[in-house]
Amino acid sequence: MANEYGELEQLVNDVTSLDTARMTLRWALERLQNIEKEKADLKKNLTLAEETAKRLQLKEASATDVYASRSKTLEEKEDFYGKLEATMSLLGEGKLDIQQLLKKEAKLDSLRKSLEDEYQGKFEELDRNQRAVIERWNGRLLEVEGQFAGRIAESQKKYDTLRAELEAEHQGRLTALQNSFKAREKDLTGRIELLEGSVRHSEEKVETRRRELEAEYLSKKRETEENYRKLRNLLEVGLEEKLRSADSDHSAQVTALETSWQAERGRLLEEQRVREDQFKAAQDRIKEIENGLAAQQDAHHSELLKMITDKETAFRAQLRALEDEKRATEETVRELQARLEKTAAAWDADRARMQADFDGRAARLEAALHEREAALESDHSSRKAALGTELEARLQQERRVLEAGKASLAADAAAYEADRRVHNEKINALAGELRAREEEFERQAARLEAEYAARREVFEKERAALLEGARADYEAKLAAERASWTAERERFESSLADTGTRFREAQEEIETLNSALRKAASENAARDAAATGEIVEAKAAFEKELAARVKEAVLAQTAALSEALEAARAAKADLGAALGVKDKEIAALKAEWSRSQSELEARFITDFSAAAETRRAELDAAYAARQSALERDLRHRREAMEQEVSLQAGRLNEENAALREALEKMGAAASSANARSAELAEKLLAADKKFHEEKLEMQKAQARELDLTLGAAVEAAVESAQQKLRLAREELAAVTKNRDELSERLYAEEKAFHAEKLAMQEAQVREFDETVTGAVNAAVELAEERLRHAHEELAKLKQERTDEVRVLEDQHDAEKARLMEEMDRRDRYIQGAEVKIQDLEHEMMRYRQTSSAELMKQVAEQDQRFRDAAAEEKARSEARLAQLEELLEAKEKQLADREKQFRQKQLELDGMNEDFSRRADKFNEELFAQKRALSEKEQALNDHRLNLEKDYSLKSQELEQMKAELTRAIMEYRKGR
Repeated sequence: MANEYGELEQLVNDVTSLDTARMTLRWALERLQNIEKEKADLKKNLTLAEETAKRLQLKEASATDVYASRSKTLEEKEDFYGKLEATMSLLGEGKLDIQQLLKKEAKLDSLRKSLEDEYQGKFEELDRNQRAVIERWNGRLLEVEGQFAGRIAESQKKYDTLRAELEAEHQGRLTALQNSFKAREKDLTGRIELLEGSVRHSEEKVETRRRELEAEYLSKKRETEENYRKLRNLLEVGLEEKLRSADSDHSAQVTALETSWQAERGRLLEEQRVREDQFKAAQDRIKEIENGLAAQQDAHHSELLKMITDKETAFRAQLRALEDEKRATEETVRELQARLEKTAAAWDADRARMQADFDGRAARLEAALHEREAALESDHSSRKAALGTELEARLQQERRVLEAGKASLAADAAAYEADRRVHNEKINALAGELRAREEEFERQAARLEAEYAARREVFEKERAALLEGARADYEAKLAAERASWTAERERFESSLADTGTRFREAQEEIETLNSALRKAASENAARDAAATGEIVEAKAAFEKELAARVKEAVLAQTAALSEALEAARAAKADLGAALGVKDKEIAALKAEWSRSQSELEARFITDFSAAAETRRAELDAAYAARQSALERDLRHRREAMEQEVSLQAGRLNEENAALREALEKMGAAASSANARSAELAEKLLAADKKFHEEKLEMQKAQARELDLTLGAAVEAAVESAQQKLRLAREELAAVTKNRDELSERLYAEEKAFHAEKLAMQEAQVREFDETVTGAVNAAVELAEERLRHAHEELAKLKQERTDEVRVLEDQHDAEKARLMEEMDRRDRYIQGAEVKIQDLEHEMMRYRQTSSAELMKQVAEQDQRFRDAAAEEKARSEARLAQLEELLEAKEKQLADREKQFRQKQLELDGMNEDFSRRADKFNEELFAQKRALSEKEQALNDHRLNLEKDYSLKSQELEQMKAELTRAIMEYRKGR
């Protein structure tokens, strides 16, 4: 508050003008109102917070007492009934000795008496300490109440003094502000009157000057108008004379121009008509050439796209087949693993017997698999070597008799169909053998599951009995320790908390004591919770370790079977993959061998022995379809190329005829002017015909070379990837060389043709020849570019296929190595698990032996402690309950008296605060009235000042307008002069 008033005083001292004073007063008023409002809100919030804290403390104390009493009662009942049940069970089983029990009872009575005496002394000492504390706090409370009344009176006196000083200071400052305001208002009024007199004097002078300027302006205006009228008449007469002479000259010029334009127009129209006829003819010819080139380009482009698409589709189909087979194998492995993992939790069997049985079976199965794999690999190697030798011989024989075997194609297809059936039967036999082995594994797994279920039941019963004994021991021990400790802790807490809770609201030191007691209780509870947590954690760790060991034992016993099954599945997948790879290699060989199927197939069937039949049985089932597809593709390509050649020949003939007709027409038109034009036209037609014939021959040769190149590339694909790439590069170099030779020949012919054309004299024939030559050059370049692009795409496609095959082989090798490493790792893991299982079995046997003895000992000790604690607690609780009831009645009466005195003091303090608030509100109202009056005066003065400023601005605008008019009049006068 002092800081707020100090800030207001600083702002008042900084006032230097009426506007600043008005703003400062308004802001000070708002600030004072905000301060008072915040003060009232804070006071209200403080009262509400105090009341809420009191209610919450009462609720907390009552809830704590109720919870403690109920918890104590429940724990005592639970302990009593548990011990009673244990005693009755021992009596029923005949394990309890009556004589020994009587001796224990006598001993318990003596111990109970000594413990009662000890606790009686402690209770008396506690009561004495409590009475001393109460007396000390009563005296302290009286002292605090006396000091409170004195300090309240002293605070009220200081408040009155400060309030009087503040009011006097505020009144003095208001008087000073009013005097300053009046002086400044008087000064401002004098300045306004002086400005008004100056404005009136200036207006008189401006009016006089305006009248003088107006008279001078009117005289000058009349003189200027007279001079303007004379000059205008003179200029009009001269303009009319010039216009008449200009019209006559213009008429003569227009007549001459019209005559020359008509002659020139006729000549230009005739020339334009001739040019248009020539342009239309040239445009028609250009359109025909462009249409032909576009059709040829589209056909060639579509053929290349079709070839590339077919090859890409075939490769993607093979790749998808490989991926589908791989996904199916992986899915089968995952399903088997999932099924084994689900059933692993229900398996338990005799480890030694099962391990011996499984080792024998696994050894036999692995030996059979290795034998089968070695036989397949040796068979595959021999077949592959024989097939390579035979294929080389066939290729040599095929090159000799390439054109003699197409008649026996149907018979060969039937023979290969029989081979395909034999191959499929072998595959089905292998699949049946694998299915039989899988069924044998499933039967063995079912038997092992049954044995595991039986052993699991026995193990669960033993484990449940062991856990029950450990749990009972733990609960008995925990209950005894908790009962003996909790009883004493709650007695101390109840006695001290009841006393401290009732004085907490008004006595700060009592709150400190209670908080210290609560802290001690929380520490004890924390220690109790820590001990309980340690026991629970030990129990949980034991159960977790036991479950983990059991799970490891089960997994160790079943891991061998799982690994064997996975190894069988992996072997099956590898066998299938190996067969798939072999089938793909054979299919690739057959696909590249399809162009040369002819009479050689019939000779091959009749000449070769049973070994050839066996080798042929390993060929792919898709051979016939692939062969027919390749033959259809070859047939379509040849037909398309023949059609294209025929179309190109027809188009070239048509172009020759059209060019001949056009040249004949143009030569006939130019023969009247020059006889040499006809001879040159005939030479041009002959050269053009020769050029197109040579171009046709070159295209045919180029098509033949392309066909041979593709055939050589297909035949060379039987070799390794490096030989394919080398042959492709050699073929590309040969094609490039041929293309360069053709380009040189074409360039020479074009050069000769252009040399002949340069001899032509007619400009129209020369332009037409240049147009035709440019179109032909563009067509030839476009064809060469497409051919080069096709070769590049073919080489790129071959390289991509080779890279993909290499990547697949690398992936297969890496996966095989990974599987071998995984099998080694699992073998090591099985060995380690067996060692751990043996250690766990030894530990379990030792634990069972030690836990049974400790359990019996703890049960006997716990029973004895329970009897002692039960008798002692019963007597002590009865006596203490009566004592606490008496003490509670006395404390409640004393607390009621204290609360009555406190409420009376609070009422008196509230009355003083209300009186102070009324006086402060009255002062604020007076201050607000004075500020409002001052603000009204300032508003009136401000309105008057605004009116004066408005009048002054209007006068200034009028003066500016008059000055502008006077300036304009002076400028016009000067212009007139």
